[in-house]
Amino acid sequence: FYEDVLSLLEFNQEVSKKLFLEKSIIKGFKIIQHELEKTLEKFPKITGFSSFFASEARYQNEYEEKLKQKLLPADIREEVLKEISKLEKMNFESQESFVTKQHLDFLFSLPWGKKKEENFSLEKIQESLNSTHFGLDNVKDRILDYLYHYNKTISPPILCLVGPYGVGKTTFVQSLANAMNKPFEKIHLGGMSDESEIRGHRKTYVGAASGKILQALKRAQVDNPVILLDEIDKVGNSLRGDVYSALMEVLDSTQQKN
Repeated sequence: FYEDVLSLLEFNQEVSKKLFLEKSIIKGFKIIQHELEKTLEKFPKITGFSSFFASEARYQNEYEEKLKQKLLPADIREEVLKEISKLEKMNFESQESFVTKQHLDFLFSLPWGKKKEENFSLEKIQESLNSTHFGLDNVKDRILDYLYHYNKTISPPILCLVGPYGVGKTTFVQSLANAMNKPFEKIHLGGMSDESEIRGHRKTYVGAASGKILQALKRAQVDNPVILLDEIDKVGNSLRGDVYSALMEVLDSTQQKN
């Protein structure tokens, strides 16, 4: 029995060496191919050497098909093509390959160019607000005034709701989103002390995540949801950056497109 186990282990070690050598050779072919493609326009691709790179080809084809279906801006499309090209030259088992695929998966999960048809009938919105909230006429008038300017201007102002607990700030926004026929997303800022939660982490970090704004867009699956930044006055402080500085970029009408 032990002799059979030892012989099996020796066989696996020998096979592993051959497989590693084969991967190294094919990796060299890919590097040579990449360098030749820089100088020769119609250089035939080296394919069919091994099944180990089938996963890379599958991922590449999958991402290229997704790219055709997404309405990406020209600069974003160029960056995505670079990432797909990098992925082609990586070993699909490496950590870098995993990070790149995770980054591409998130990019393709965003609702590029997908918008929800909006309802800008001020009469219907006023009826909706009156049906869910009694009184507070000055607040309702301000919201209707905001919506009028939102419909007429390219860079609308940010609407700030101020008041103690329980007066209806959050429910006002929910009612507004329902009246406008748009998805509603809520982002809790209370106690947030890391600006990376707004800007997003660098993708090279372990456990890197995107910012809360992009995560809200991913959940809503439209480019134009109603987003509530809740408890903005309770942002925490730490050595991991200034959250308020990151929020100023989000709330600045000239930088919101970024």
